[in-house]
Amino acid sequence: VYAAVWLGALRRRPPASWTPRATLLLAGFTWAIFVLWSKGWSPQWQQMLVPLILLLHPNPRGVFLALLLAGVSFLEWPVLLSRGWAWAYWITVPLRTALIAGWAFALARELLTPAASLPA
Repeated sequence: VYAAVWLGALRRRPPASWTPRATLLLAGFTWAIFVLWSKGWSPQWQQMLVPLILLLHPNPRGVFLALLLAGVSFLEWPVLLSRGWAWAYWITVPLRTALIAGWAFALARELLTPAASLPA
């Protein structure tokens, strides 16, 4: 998936036309795919996801996504798992995965948009 998006982005945008935003899009997509691919989740990974989310989406949408991700992590450890409610993994893991996968999909869609059709 990563190789297809990366090669598609290079085909649609020549390397000379890459903007700082396009580079951030690729960095955010890379990190999202890494988090989805990794064996285990660590809440500390949010410290790298949240700045990318807020840099790429400096609007209420980005703040909402960052707060949702933080809320799921907060729900997971201090609220549910500290009380021994391991059954809650079936709620928090799919929710967190859906948030990160949805964000990765949105980044891939923007990366694969031809540079000529993007707003200036």
